[in-house]
Amino acid sequence: MEGIHVYATPWEMILQHLRHSIRAEQIFCSLTTEMKWLPTLANQPELAAVHKQNYETSYHMNTAAGNLLRLNRGWTWTDEDQTRLVVMTVECLLEAYAHLKQAAAAMSRLIAADPQATRLLQAARHWHKQRKYWLRQATHLLRKTVTPNVWEQGVHLVERAG
Repeated sequence: MEGIHVYATPWEMILQHLRHSIRAEQIFCSLTTEMKWLPTLANQPELAAVHKQNYETSYHMNTAAGNLLRLNRGWTWTDEDQTRLVVMTVECLLEAYAHLKQAAAAMSRLIAADPQATRLLQAARHWHKQRKYWLRQATHLLRKTVTPNVWEQGVHLVERAG
C-alpha cells in the first residue's frame, strides 16, 4: 500500500515521534529568538529564561534521538550497551519534558505589548504545544516498550541529577 510505513522496530516509531517534536522545537526556537528583536519583549527576563530552557531541551532531545538512531540501526556492541542507551534515552526524554515545563512557565509570564509581539507569542505557544505533544508521545511509547526496571533506572538518573 502506498503511503503506509511499517515500522521495523519500536525504536523507529519512538524516533519518529521525537523527530516531530524536534521539528516543532526548531520552529519554537526560531520564534523565540525573533522575539529578541522586538523592543517590547527583548528585555524581559522571562525571555532569557525561555532561551535557557531551549538550550537544555534541544540538548536532551537531540541526545535521545542519537541514542534511538543507534538502537534502531543496531549500533551497539553488547546487551549492556543497548541497556545503557535505553536508560540514557529515558533520562533524556524526562529531562527534556521538565525543561519544556519550565519554558512554558517563563513564556506564560511574557508580556506582549504590541500586535507583532502578540502574534509571535501565539505562534510560539502553538509550536510549544506541538513539541510537548510529540515528546509526550515518544515518552509514552518508550515507557511501554522497555521493562519497568530499565525505566526506573532512567527515572533515578533524573532524580539524582535533580
